[in-house]
Amino acid sequence: MSKENSKNMQGHLISNEAEKMFSYLIEEGIIPDDDGAKPDGFLKLLTTDYPAVPNDSMLDEGLKKYTMKQLNRIRVKWGIKGTSGLRKMELIERIEDHIYDYQHTLGPTLSLDDIQALAGVSANEPDLYIINPAVTNLLERGLLFKTLIDGQTRLQVPLDISMLIMTKVIDDAYLDRLQRIEEIRYIVNGLVILYGVIDHLDLLRIIQEHYVEDCEIEELIHVLWSDHHANVMVYDLGLAHYEIIENPIDLYEEVSERDDLDYAIYPKEDVMIFGSSGSLQYNQASQKKFINMMTEFMETDLDAMSLFHEIVEARNFGGGSSEIIQPLFDVIELDHESQIQPIINLLTHALNDTPTWLTKGHSPSNLARRRGQGRLIHLSQEKIGRNAPCPCGSGKKYKKCCLNK
Repeated sequence: MSKENSKNMQGHLISNEAEKMFSYLIEEGIIPDDDGAKPDGFLKLLTTDYPAVPNDSMLDEGLKKYTMKQLNRIRVKWGIKGTSGLRKMELIERIEDHIYDYQHTLGPTLSLDDIQALAGVSANEPDLYIINPAVTNLLERGLLFKTLIDGQTRLQVPLDISMLIMTKVIDDAYLDRLQRIEEIRYIVNGLVILYGVIDHLDLLRIIQEHYVEDCEIEELIHVLWSDHHANVMVYDLGLAHYEIIENPIDLYEEVSERDDLDYAIYPKEDVMIFGSSGSLQYNQASQKKFINMMTEFMETDLDAMSLFHEIVEARNFGGGSSEIIQPLFDVIELDHESQIQPIINLLTHALNDTPTWLTKGHSPSNLARRRGQGRLIHLSQEKIGRNAPCPCGSGKKYKKCCLNK
């Protein structure tokens, strides 16, 4: 496939995703059902807290439209300190100087998503940037402004920032470096999601040994401390952890006791998919069977996958059988108690093929094949007492509700 055809196909895919998002927003009544008004409606929603800036503004001209509170939000996003007591124009100058120092800011902190979003805005093609998650980040950092064109809400890149970026985008070495950083970012994100928590030095060792041989510690630090991670948090004690983990030190101490076990290594392509999607992707046959079965009870396969993801998290946080299978009772309605057991059996097989944090990313079935190093998960529907509340949620006792159905 030629580069031009590939680019056209990517454009069609992006447009299709934008249309899906628009359809959802229209169904929810968030934006009007009008082709011409869809981008305007969405961008109004996205830029509610931002001032309208005249079109073709320079950076300082646009920032003058912001309040001190809004300017301080931009300052915080850039990590600019020592600004207490500054007047508005002095603060704008500090922000402007910091952004202009692109060797240390724009250079290392722009991602490929940022570049694509900025290019879409510059071309005034909303479908090319509306679904890009980088847009919100760029607005928060003052690299995009809200503007009005013929009464329609649009975004614009400050003229001087556009020129700075263009000098870099045409530099092949710069684009190669962005591509490399993006690859490392996805790998880091994927590994942290897989392991739950990991020491920075172990993370660097695994990346160098299995994924990017010449990865430097400086590159890892840059990636960890950048704003482009949706799921990774950095802890002061040299740990990187999945954002949903509230007590990473406790988990790390438990994992560290498994010094007999190496971290599980997955193919690079799989790890990058974990990192780009922000979650584990379930490709094992047992996982697909469970997710397919759950689509009978849920609206979409995405809902079924989200349910399985919720169950996996309950398992990773050490939940027992009742906590793990509770999400099932929240979404399915069956005529008889015994009908749920086949579903639980499928879920058991699926969980046994799914990585766990406490075993450094190994799945129970993988460890069970390694003699003496693991055991399979066994789930069962706990027996319900006759006088216990019925699991159907009716509020009645089990004996007076579903026992004899």
